[in-house]
Formats: sequence, structure tokens, C-alpha cells
Amino acid sequence: VYRLNADEFEELVCDRLVAMGLQAFRTGRANQKDGGIDIFFWTPAPFRCLGVVQVKHRQSPDKPVGPDTVRDFVGVLAANKVNLGMIVTNGEFTDDAKWFAREKSSVQLRDANAIKAWVVYDFSGERWNTDVQTMEICPGMSINVPRFL
Repeated sequence: VYRLNADEFEELVCDRLVAMGLQAFRTGRANQKDGGIDIFFWTPAPFRCLGVVQVKHRQSPDKPVGPDTVRDFVGVLAANKVNLGMIVTNGEFTDDAKWFAREKSSVQLRDANAIKAWVVYDFSGERWNTDVQTMEICPGMSINVPRFL
């Protein structure tokens, strides 16, 4: 995956999302102004969820994606009112980036290991991470609802 250029890597990520059964399209070429969104995707009917992906291409594994990228992407999600967000890299994420995504946001992170699995059609690790939260819908009536992590 390091031999791919940035456009080829974005195209690979988009193709793998489609292979998972999602509908997806790229916003344009890599390294062009896109507001922090490289790919839009949505789940199949009848319950559609809109998601976005930011793709971080690395020419070598020596430069991991840090927490600033995750924090900035959280702002992109809030500004665009989407349900799901994912950052995908052909490299790795720093421990701080993983912590921020896990503890302070709903951003999903996918690294080179995930991409390697995706290439061979292994999507077994792609269950959207959810947590259950209790929501009081009226006095005395509460329900448990999933919250995407």
C-alpha cells in the first residue's frame, strides 16, 4: 500500500467501503481542497446513516497520524452533521490519537492492518463500534439506544 500514490490509496479505500456493502463516492482528487472529507458513504436502506472518511496516505510507516488530525476531524463531523466518521491511513496512529478517538470522539480509526484485511475481503473487524446509552424520553420512561463510538 505504500507504493500507491495518494489518489490510488483513496480509490482503494472507497472501493473497499463499497465491497463492505456501503454506497460511497470520493469528493475529488487527493490533496485538493475538500473541507477534510475525502469520501462520503451511507448505509443501505431502510435505515440510512451518512458517514465521511478522511484518508491519510503515508509514503512510509515512519510518520504516524497524530491527535491533531483526529481533533480537526471531530470539527468536520460537527460542522457537517454526519452520523459516522472514519480516518483511514496506510500507516499507524499515535497512542494519543487512539486515546482521543476512543475517549473523546465518535471517530473510527483504521490503520494499515485494517487495510491489509480489507484487500483480501476480510471485513470481520468492521462492526461499527457502539456503546449503549440510556435516554430518558419522558418522565419515568427511559430507553437504551446505541451510540456510535
